[in-house]
Amino acid sequence: MSECYCDYETPEVYRRAEHIARKTHVCTECRQTIRPGERYTLAWGVWGGGQGSFRECSRCAALESWVKAHVPCLCVSHGNLIEDCMNASADCREDAPGLWFGALRRLHAIRKGVGA
Repeated sequence: MSECYCDYETPEVYRRAEHIARKTHVCTECRQTIRPGERYTLAWGVWGGGQGSFRECSRCAALESWVKAHVPCLCVSHGNLIEDCMNASADCREDAPGLWFGALRRLHAIRKGVGA
């Protein structure tokens, strides 16, 4: 079994939690609106002394969860989630065509702004 290696800076401090929006936000990944009452994930961290926070809508979180469940080492950086997940799914397309199909379904939901 090979070790997982991700080629990006890891945070010194990191916190991730699911919330229900009380006001309108914008998803860092797909740039769509997160409306009041919708679930979203808020990640906060410190990288190289600077801090950042990132909101992820439930549709983007569904894509990430789907791919993570099927790809042993998924490296995702904030702001690149969709591209990273789709690239990982494409890399496994021949060995796991269902993974690619499931990722495409979730990508379609992101683009249409429906479902979760």
